[in-house]
Amino acid sequence: MEKVDETTWRWIDPNNRLGSYNKFILHPVKVQAEIYDGEKISPETRERVSNYLHDAIEKALSDRYPIVSAPSTDTGEIRVGITDATKTGRKLNLCVEGEIQDSYSAVQVASVVASRLGKARMGSWWDQQEAKDMMDAWAKALRQTIDKAHAR
Repeated sequence: MEKVDETTWRWIDPNNRLGSYNKFILHPVKVQAEIYDGEKISPETRERVSNYLHDAIEKALSDRYPIVSAPSTDTGEIRVGITDATKTGRKLNLCVEGEIQDSYSAVQVASVVASRLGKARMGSWWDQQEAKDMMDAWAKALRQTIDKAHAR
């Protein structure tokens, strides 16, 4: 993986297989974070966060890259997980990991590990616009990465 900035590491297949995918299978987002600020994150909260990020990715991609359910030669599979949710001072820190694989061979063609530190956190992190803004930014960055691969 290559360091993109202080919070993001990314790898993209040097043969640009990512640029050959015009459709994507989007798997359910896994929320692996189980504890936040010393309290257990409920299954309902994890489901809400999962659904929000899944919907944000679908919205970011679907106007150009259809979300499909079956593999094909021009389909990549997207897997994403929120791996950590922590409180840093009074700020929310979320970490995400993701990958895109070829839908037939399961060969990884791109991966990312990223974290974002939000503004001052008040109340429940999952209900804050700041958390939603972070997830929207990740979805937008995914779209930009795929667009860039198509432009090469």
